[in-house]
Amino acid sequence: MKNKILKILPYTLIIMIICLLLIPKTSQNDLYFDLKSGDYLLKYGLDFKDHFSFIEGLKYVNNHYLYNLIILFIFSIKSFSSLFIFYLSLYILLGFLIFYVVNKYIDNKIISLLISLLTLLNMRIFYTTRVQSLSYIIFYLEFYFLNRLYDTGKVKYSIYLILLSVLLVNLHMSVWIIYPVLFLPFFMEQILSDLKKTKLNEIISKKIIYNSSKNKKLFVFTFLLSLSVGILSPYKLLPYTFFIKTIGNKCYEIIVEMQKTVLVNNTSYLVILLFSVIIVTLLNIKIRVRDVCYIFGLSILAFLANRHTSYFLLIVPTIIGIIISNYIVINKLNCIKLKKYQLVIMNIALIIIFSLLINNMNLKSFDYNEKKEYPVNTVKYIKNNLDYKNIRLFNEFNYGSFLEFNNIKVFIDSRAEVYIKEFNGGKDIMNDYIKVEDYQSYKFIFDIYNIDYALVFKNTPIYYYLIKDNDFAIIMEENEKYVLFKKY
Repeated sequence: MKNKILKILPYTLIIMIICLLLIPKTSQNDLYFDLKSGDYLLKYGLDFKDHFSFIEGLKYVNNHYLYNLIILFIFSIKSFSSLFIFYLSLYILLGFLIFYVVNKYIDNKIISLLISLLTLLNMRIFYTTRVQSLSYIIFYLEFYFLNRLYDTGKVKYSIYLILLSVLLVNLHMSVWIIYPVLFLPFFMEQILSDLKKTKLNEIISKKIIYNSSKNKKLFVFTFLLSLSVGILSPYKLLPYTFFIKTIGNKCYEIIVEMQKTVLVNNTSYLVILLFSVIIVTLLNIKIRVRDVCYIFGLSILAFLANRHTSYFLLIVPTIIGIIISNYIVINKLNCIKLKKYQLVIMNIALIIIFSLLINNMNLKSFDYNEKKEYPVNTVKYIKNNLDYKNIRLFNEFNYGSFLEFNNIKVFIDSRAEVYIKEFNGGKDIMNDYIKVEDYQSYKFIFDIYNIDYALVFKNTPIYYYLIKDNDFAIIMEENEKYVLFKKY
């Protein structure tokens, strides 16, 4: 037992060190309203009402209420320091999972480590202080359990998959519909397997492997039950329609992550996609139907929006790594063996490196509230000098959540679904926010919402409009980035 721990420890420590080096050290907009949402949940429960905007009567579907409560509890321990440790732990856990899954299939720790590190590197920009940090782990576990259920037919994997579906719909409802979709590649493989000896199978069998499920009824039952939990959630039918309402909605076009993927701006995605195509089409490698479907399906999903490339980058490297490993028989690398004293020295060295990195980060004073990123001083000014509880403040999308975190009512924030009519009860606030960039419309919009203050980015269209507007004057500037206007 001690020898096994000694042998696996270097890979564990390397993953921990790489995660510590890669994980973003700054917050993401959603963190602040997530924390405040957790606070309101404790006060009001899941009431489906918005409590952050000064615009009355807005509906709010808190699509990750359970996550809000989790991070509020963690935040209560040691503020932002405990949150950083939490997100770092999730990042490390993802690395461990990938290493374990790949190694289980190819029994090669070196290659398993390389694939896990590649995935962690590609996922770095997505692994921020958001609910996705948990949902990515759930999706990767689903991918693994689906393969195990299909190949072994064991009931325990069915139970795991159903429980994960229940957890996801309450943790991150907006992406839950992707969960049952990941079952579909296995149904395609089962269909081809059931066709048996047909002309179609004779053609594709030279390149494609298709196996029948060990327990067809259990697999179908698991799918149907995983699909049905959406109805059992507090959101009724919304888990089934949320994705459709957001994809292609013009109001979401201002959100970078919801815009269509531009290949030249997504190098990792493009390289892995091209590599996958080469493997599937040009190399003399037999590949499972489910794997072809995953590569093709996830690449299509990634084209729909920037943020969906994360699912491709999360799962496809594992698939490709396993295929290539088996093809070139690189398991011979396992012949590289270190003596016990060499392993001990390596582990001690890695532990020292990890300890030094942790120490240099000074977690006791770790704080996401960077003055360069958010209008920290302006917020203090508003709270100390203005009637902030009744202020009608026009603000921009990016920092609305930071204002909310400080109990200041906002015009808009990064919860896009609160401000589009498909979700909030019919008020097209997001569209009005977009219109503010038009000189002919901004005054009309300001009048509709009775705006008396405006906190905007410097050197933006609305900034120049207000500079020329005799009704508004600058009362504060911060970091040559934020400007606070008052209406006189």
